[in-house]
Amino acid sequence: MKRAAVLPFVLLPILGALSTAPPAGATPPIQRHARAAGYPASDCTYCHAFTMDHMRQKAIEMKIAPMNCYACHGNRLPKSGKALFNPRGQWLVDQKHARQASDVDVAWLKDYVPASPPATAKR
Repeated sequence: MKRAAVLPFVLLPILGALSTAPPAGATPPIQRHARAAGYPASDCTYCHAFTMDHMRQKAIEMKIAPMNCYACHGNRLPKSGKALFNPRGQWLVDQKHARQASDVDVAWLKDYVPASPPATAKR
């Protein structure tokens, strides 16, 4: 049998399996570490300032199922800037600098105390 005649019999099962496979749901390593340590890091907004609505809207526009940041951004996620972080994320960045560490360590979260919400005035 010639190679060209065998090729469709080899490629068709592979392509069929790939088309039915669920999309990969990669999570950033720091999010996996936080979850493993018992923190409720369900998505990137655990430390970052953007909203999940951003991801949902982009996923709808691209006609894909909403997943996570890496689904669209891959390794091109922004790496710096205070506007990227919510108070927890900014605290971790500050701890990284204070401890002169090369990377953020989720174990530091045990020392994080969230700011209390402002008291509402009663009439």
